[in-house]
Amino acid sequence: MLAQEWLPASTSSLLRSCLTSGHYQNQTCADTTKLRRAGSTLRFRGVEEGVKEYMAWLEDKEVVIKSPPISHAKKNSA
Repeated sequence: MLAQEWLPASTSSLLRSCLTSGHYQNQTCADTTKLRRAGSTLRFRGVEEGVKEYMAWLEDKEVVIKSPPISHAKKNSA
């Protein structure tokens, strides 16, 4: 499923760009053996579920995500 199909309309352009441009690692596999042996029963979220939940949390908190400032300073050439 393409990211833009499930991202809420309120998703910031910065987050949307990261998720749709291939700059976001959405297939992470972790060895949770030690975690489970220690008794953890945590359920990990997939990217789709996690982003939806995070965006709902941000909206609830009325958080505004802004893009970082772009530097227009010219680099010195040696």
